[in-house]
Formats: sequence, structure tokens, C-alpha cells
Amino acid sequence: WGASDDELYFNDVVGTRGDGAPIVRGVRSDWQRGRETRLPTPVYHVTRDGARAAAPRDLAALRMTQDGYGVVVTPEQLRHLESQKDGVHVLDLRTNATAFLELSALVAAAELDSRPRAVAGGDARKGAECHRHVFHVKWNAKGTRLLVVVRARGQGCPRGDANHALTVNPDGADVRVVATWLRDGNHPNWLEDGRLSMNYEGKVCAFDDVEGGSCQVLSERASGHPVGVPGRGDLVVTDTYAKEHAAFGLEAGEAALRVLSGGDREAWLGVFPVAAFGTMPTDVWRCDAHPAFDVKGRRLALNVWVRGSRRVAITDEIDWDALLKRRDLWFS
Repeated sequence: WGASDDELYFNDVVGTRGDGAPIVRGVRSDWQRGRETRLPTPVYHVTRDGARAAAPRDLAALRMTQDGYGVVVTPEQLRHLESQKDGVHVLDLRTNATAFLELSALVAAAELDSRPRAVAGGDARKGAECHRHVFHVKWNAKGTRLLVVVRARGQGCPRGDANHALTVNPDGADVRVVATWLRDGNHPNWLEDGRLSMNYEGKVCAFDDVEGGSCQVLSERASGHPVGVPGRGDLVVTDTYAKEHAAFGLEAGEAALRVLSGGDREAWLGVFPVAAFGTMPTDVWRCDAHPAFDVKGRRLALNVWVRGSRRVAITDEIDWDALLKRRDLWFS
């Protein structure tokens, strides 16, 4: 969404390069009037005021770090993408002016090649000759800083794959490595108060936006896709994966929506149907609830599995103050 419900942003394949790789551009849709405007770059996230967008340089390159993301390309086209400059597009949506933050400059500013980094599991590692790519790109609530997830993949990466949550100003200044992990971490997001939340080392953590931040435990049990409640710096909602049903006392094909308030306190908004683990032809087709908020933080959209097909459900309005007062709903 843009600044209002009138503005919807999405990506479209608008052509192909000489090697057949897709050309992806963002589209701004004034959907109520049936008008669309093509943008000069892809779009991954838009600031709340609708002023700026940001995106990885090439959405096809996302597949080089994880299947199921980005645009479908052939292995030959992926090899071609590996040699191109990666980075982050920053787009002024009012003027169409663009800026490009080169990944190599972010890596240099973060000193990923020259210094050991502490990672999940207690190991230390250095950067090495291997392919790095931009994955998620997200604005903070004020639209003043970007979260850029950088992933290292391929031959030459020491001790396997590495992931870094960098934060940076829109002009490329003030790069910070907030968190680094090997495999035991996922789904970093901005919280309303300027911290980052994510699953990390088996916990749901919050990190201050500082170099080498430490985990502030929101829950001792990591799960799903943690996301902060807009307008509430003290609350995080996350789902459970279908494969986690037994660990949370659920039946196969069920997922819970968990509300976390810090101090390992939580309440459940409900239990919802998802495709049972192992019933899909491949895991990338699974149905994750993956909750997402409206701009006011009062309603949630989530994926559900009903009568053999994927649907999108929207909750009733949630009264967070009333929920916090219901002591019978909270447990540790």
C-alpha cells in the first residue's frame, strides 16, 4: 500500500533482456479509478507516507539465496545475474528520482570482508570471496532508515552460508550490522519503536538499531513470522509453522497466532487452518499464515487453508488495550 487505500503497488514483468532474463518494474495502481503508472525500478517496500520506495536491484536475484522468492528464471540466467552489481534501489515516488546503494559499498562500510563476526551458535567467521545478494529491504516506521538483509552464498563462503541484518540511511550513510546468523535466524522486521525483531537462536528477539546488538528476548520459543503491531511498540504478533504444530500442542493442519509482550508472556488470538505439513508436493508451496497488519494495527490478514485451497482471511478489529487487561488469556 501507499499513503492511502487508493494507492496499491506491485511488480510486473515488462519485458526480457537479451539473455531472456525478465525485466521487472514496479507499478503504482490507482485501482479505484483503473489507472496504472509504471515506475523506473522494482518495488519491495513503500514508506507509510507513500513518499519513497525501496527494492533489491533485481527481483530475479532473490532466487539465488532462496527458492520461492522473486521472479522465475533459468539456471543460465541466474549465473548471468551473479556477475551484475547488486544493491538497493531507493525511489522518490513523487518525482521518480532514483538512487542506487551498491552492495559492495554497504559491504565495505560494514567491514564484512575484514573482520570476524559473531554468529548464531557461537562461531566466528570472516567474509570471503563468494556471492553476496540483497534479500529483504524494509523501511522503518518513520521512513528514515532501511533494513537490508544481505546473504552470502556459493563456493568460497567459509563455514557455509551467512546472513546479515544491516541498517542504513537512504543515502547509504551510517551502515550498522545489527545481527548476523548462519541458519538459526529468519524474518527480521522493524518494530514501531525503531528496534528490529526476528527469530534468532531458537528465540524471538528484539535488537536495538546499533552495531552488534544483543537479543532482548520476547519469547523463549521462536516461530513463524514475527511482526510488530503498528502504533504499539510493546507488542509483536507471530504465527506458527505447520511443521511446528506438535511443539505448540496443535493438531496437524493448525497454526496459532501468538501475541508477545516481552518477558516471555504471550496470548493467542486464535488457531487457524493451514495445509498440514508434508501434504504439499514441495515445501515451497506450503501455506504459512504469515500475518500482516493494516496501517492502523487493528486488523490482521493471514493465509488459511479451507476446503483444499489457499484463502486470505481478515480478522475483526482487535482492541489491544482490552486484550492486555484480560489476564485469563496470558501465560508464560
